[in-house]
Amino acid sequence: MSLPSQNRVLVAIGGGVFVFALLCSYPGGVGAAYRDATRGAEAETAGKGPDPALASTLADRIMVKDALIQDLVGGRASLAEVTDRFQELNEGMPACMVAIRSRHPDLPDDQLMAVNVIEYVAVVELPDAQKKAVFDRLFDEFENLFGCPCPKIVI
Repeated sequence: MSLPSQNRVLVAIGGGVFVFALLCSYPGGVGAAYRDATRGAEAETAGKGPDPALASTLADRIMVKDALIQDLVGGRASLAEVTDRFQELNEGMPACMVAIRSRHPDLPDDQLMAVNVIEYVAVVELPDAQKKAVFDRLFDEFENLFGCPCPKIVI
């Protein structure tokens, strides 16, 4: 393979990883998504170009997660309900779980997913007083669900 061909392959692989990260709608922004996604996605994308089906699936997941977060923030859904839905949405997406686990390696899966939900809420723009009330409620729900305080949120 010539050097220009190798460069095209590397650009295609890098492009696929970037698209994956961008579409994750990740707490902490695209930079954090790219950093974490490349850790788990490199093995999955090695030797492959961008996957349009994956991009479509990820975009659909983002829309569902955004709606769930709006329901949670608005008090129309509980932390437990949204955590269960996030878990369902992340099934079959091992790179997403690798990225989430990298921020909280010691948490059991159920707590890990609840913290991920709270991290999504952390990037929602709300007035300070409303954000405090939402977080107070979520931290109380977390403690009621798991019998321990919510770990530090990493954004």
